[in-house]
Amino acid sequence: MKHHYVPQFALRYWAESDGRVPYYMRRGSRIVCDRLSPEYTAYDPDLYAFVDVPPENRHALEQEFFARLESNVAPIYGKIERREKDLSSRERKLWSMFLLAANVRVPEKVALVKKIADKHVQRALAENPEEFLAVKGDAVEETLIEWVQNNVSGIENIGLIQLAKFVMNEDRQREYLELEWIVHGVEHANVELLLSDRPLWTHKHPTDSDFIAMMPLSPRSVFVAARDKRVIDKTINSSPNELIRRVNESVAGSAWERVYGRAPLGFIDRCLRQPESLELAVAAAMENSRK
Repeated sequence: MKHHYVPQFALRYWAESDGRVPYYMRRGSRIVCDRLSPEYTAYDPDLYAFVDVPPENRHALEQEFFARLESNVAPIYGKIERREKDLSSRERKLWSMFLLAANVRVPEKVALVKKIADKHVQRALAENPEEFLAVKGDAVEETLIEWVQNNVSGIENIGLIQLAKFVMNEDRQREYLELEWIVHGVEHANVELLLSDRPLWTHKHPTDSDFIAMMPLSPRSVFVAARDKRVIDKTINSSPNELIRRVNESVAGSAWERVYGRAPLGFIDRCLRQPESLELAVAAAMENSRK
């Protein structure tokens, strides 16, 4: 099953008249431009699928959590993109969950939480080995870790469950709810905003005074959030073309593989990095978490 980590409703804002979205990606030393339907991009097969569960529960995280969140947020996204300001408290809460999900549901973060969960389980199982030795009986395994690995299934599901718990965590939501939010329009620019396969760009942690987050909502509007409104004012206080240039540099620079929209090839070539190995990215993140 296709599990999208960039919602199709967001990608459709960049679709052309036939419904397909233009995108850029790097292949070797050159930039390739093509177009795809939103259904066929920004997804991984079975990205959030549980293992070793009944077939009807395999896609529960996607169908019962992420898809439901997207369904609830899609009309809110439209309201925000149109710069309507009358969001209810429920709509603001759902939007904060959507922002949290944007940065944790991508493939490298999914792989990372699975890895971290596995490490935590192994660390817990390694404690008090004498307790296992006292009850192991005729088990051929020498340690509790070995026994669990051979006899217990679905441990990697723990990491996936933590993703949903993170998005539902009210403290994390509050960090975004307490920010200043604006949507800035750039209708009079002669260039357009881009979207990437990592749609929310952030600088610092939401609790830092100079934190800022940006998410293009359409080719002509960008969502900006910050703890200090002066940070927002400083960000948007430039000509539309200059603002788009700076936003697009951040968007393209943080992309994993693809950038959506239309821009000069030279600009994309300058900003879009080489695709990173998922395994190396996870290993680097694990190393950083130990520092």
